[in-house]
Amino acid sequence: KISNDKNGKFKILQIVHDFPPSSFSGTELYTLNLSKELQKLGHDVVILYPVVFKDRELYSFENTVYEGLKIVQFNVYHPVEQVRSDFFNPQYDRFFEQYLNSHDFDLVHFQHVYGLSASWISVAKNFGLPVFLKIDDMFFFCRQIHLLQNNETHCSGPESIDKCFECVFASKKASPPQEIAEAYRYLAFRRAYLQEIFRNIDFVHSPSHYLKNACIENDFENDEFKVIPTGIKPFGVLKKKIKEDGVTRIAFLGNIDARKGILDFLTAIEIYQKECVEEKSKTDLEFVIYGHHSNNDLYHEMLARIKNLKNVEYKGGFSPQDRPRVFSEIDLLVMSSIGENYPFVLREALAANVPVVATEIAGVPEIIEDGKNGFLYPPGDVEALAAIFLEVSKDSQIVEQLETGAQIIKKIDQEAAELEKEFRRFIM
Repeated sequence: KISNDKNGKFKILQIVHDFPPSSFSGTELYTLNLSKELQKLGHDVVILYPVVFKDRELYSFENTVYEGLKIVQFNVYHPVEQVRSDFFNPQYDRFFEQYLNSHDFDLVHFQHVYGLSASWISVAKNFGLPVFLKIDDMFFFCRQIHLLQNNETHCSGPESIDKCFECVFASKKASPPQEIAEAYRYLAFRRAYLQEIFRNIDFVHSPSHYLKNACIENDFENDEFKVIPTGIKPFGVLKKKIKEDGVTRIAFLGNIDARKGILDFLTAIEIYQKECVEEKSKTDLEFVIYGHHSNNDLYHEMLARIKNLKNVEYKGGFSPQDRPRVFSEIDLLVMSSIGENYPFVLREALAANVPVVATEIAGVPEIIEDGKNGFLYPPGDVEALAAIFLEVSKDSQIVEQLETGAQIIKKIDQEAAELEKEFRRFIM
């Protein structure tokens, strides 16, 4: 513990792998919203994240401001060494030491270390600073971060180093023995190194019991490991439009990438619509897709498949500010991901009185109770998802009868208050 004479107000350094306006994914938005709440509680919050700028000095720290928050951008662009390790970049360490030495932080809260260096945790510890870590995914025990086997199917976990090699280094199977041996050494070193780092963190928190248990099962243990469900930022919910056409609108909200299962979503729609033709029943479901994309093969395949389906529309990306409008326009949300932990979008949907259909993976069952506030189905099981569509089509009241639990969804200010109490245990 360290002493503090600032009337209980702390100077907190938040470290994350990316941040708006560069990225608006879950961890980045969580860091933004949590930092604002800690700031409201009177704490001095600084957010540090890596950037890649050719026109800035290598390994320099530049101060800026984003939505009233102090931001520090650490430039990791290198004209020669352009490939960063996912977890081990010790060349950054002395610059981080210099940065900490020139500031008087009371605590360092890591939101993610991907693409930075896990050794920064040890650097902060060596300065005598309490170190907190929020884990939102499987980064520490899965090189693919979200338990994806060959980036295609849901993975049960890293049961062996051989299994991880087959997944991470599938392209190296025909490589010379020396390269294969090096790949195995990398995987073994990564696991052992991160296990040691993990044990020495002062306080680890996870939003789901699943993730805490998965860490422990994979020998990532810590004496101060607590489950603190993540809160969401409240947003005004627009009144739903009165349906006059009897159509149920089902939405996919998420990035257009393989992990989010966009092709599974479209395949299930295709199966559902074929069954409607065979049964000569009315297809009274409409489907909409919101999501940012990279202009890649998957995006173009999605567009091509949409052309061959009825009542399916891609509406482009959406921002956090669009949530009230988007949720007011839909009746049911589908999350067809094959890799997640404790998704924001599910809790946001419930807060907006929109029930959910989701894959039964990781921490999702801690949010969605099958048959109560939504439906669960096995990841990748497009037949099961299509069957849910058919059931909803035959009886739209099924959706209306689901309980969304809008009043009990945890808010981000509640989580900030919980974390503040934990901070105080380590800062006297």
